[in-house]
Amino acid sequence: MEGLSQPDLVVQALYTPSADHFWRRAGDFGALASWHPHVQACRQRGSKRSFNLLDGRVIHERLLPSKGPHQLRYTRVDGPFRYEAELSAHDDQPGLACVRWSVRLGAGPDDPELRAIACAGLREFFVAGLEAVGCESIE
Repeated sequence: MEGLSQPDLVVQALYTPSADHFWRRAGDFGALASWHPHVQACRQRGSKRSFNLLDGRVIHERLLPSKGPHQLRYTRVDGPFRYEAELSAHDDQPGLACVRWSVRLGAGPDDPELRAIACAGLREFFVAGLEAVGCESIE
């Protein structure tokens, strides 16, 4: 499965029983608050969503065209770091799906330390979401 070219962060996991099942739980762009424990509320209007994190921050993202089934591609449209991210799932073998959540940081400070902090925060967000839907072997 092709993903983002040269991502800054990739989190992969396994999900039982299938990519279809995972997608029914986590594949709706506007329903992030229904499954992610760090998201208090999420609103979608057309291809844009805004969601409130538990710490009070509000994130604004825009859905991008997908390259295939079981794939969400989106970009952050505000904040100190813009990014392009992708959540995807595919059946690896009968009864087991491979889930991949990746991000490539875009415009933002060139400070490597700030970029590392941004990646660490995104990794924490991705892992928490994947754990919440029942993924295992998260790397």
